[in-house]
Amino acid sequence: MIKFTSGKIVIVGSTLTKKLPRDLDVVHFISLPEFEETFGNFAEFLKEGKTGNWTKLRLGWSDLCIEQGRELERRINEGLRKHPIDYKIFPEGFNGDET
Repeated sequence: MIKFTSGKIVIVGSTLTKKLPRDLDVVHFISLPEFEETFGNFAEFLKEGKTGNWTKLRLGWSDLCIEQGRELERRINEGLRKHPIDYKIFPEGFNGDET
């Protein structure tokens, strides 16, 4: 089940820099309103990431990332060497500097 059908999907991390990466790093950028409607306040999401004190907000995000990543793995063409996918969802414009 793919929940988000809009936004931009980007390949990031070691997938771009290593010949044989451990996994395929994929980020799905969606609009901030869609992110907050689905998961909750983004500032609180970032705070939970910094403190490690996860609530339903972060846990729900993690569960959906895992679920969608597994679905994406099932749909990947076998030509990509069957690496696991590290799938994450963030609002558009997020670049990781806030974490």
